[in-house]
Amino acid sequence: MQNTFWNNFNILTDTNGSKIAYNKKDGIGPGIIFLHGLNSDRQGTKANHILNYCISNKRPFISFDMFAHGESAGQIKDASLSIWIDNTLQIIDKVTHGPQIIVGSSMGGWVMLHATIKRSQRIKGIIGLAAAPDFTEKIIWSKMTHLQKE
Repeated sequence: MQNTFWNNFNILTDTNGSKIAYNKKDGIGPGIIFLHGLNSDRQGTKANHILNYCISNKRPFISFDMFAHGESAGQIKDASLSIWIDNTLQIIDKVTHGPQIIVGSSMGGWVMLHATIKRSQRIKGIIGLAAAPDFTEKIIWSKMTHLQKE
């Protein structure tokens, strides 16, 4: 199923009108949502390992390309963490049912934390894989002007 799983993806139109590519596998119990890192996509090595776990354990699974990544619409110059958080909230609200576990890789860890705060009733667990919740502060914040920080 792994190889054919990625071939048949769905499209969600987010609140900004952008097309977000996602794959969904139904199952039993809390769903698992994978959030990729910056300049990655929904089909990476980590996503495949989680997919295999979900197949073996009959668990629901969703992986999606955030705005300007993979097969989703947009250009990276127009992307922002706010858009990626909104993408995740849209997936939670419109594509999933019941409790969810979010797995965030690198930048996806940052998005995972913000999505969990905003949907705390739905998120039953979080797992960070080389999560980088402070990456904006370490690589961007010190280079920004006061106006940009505002």
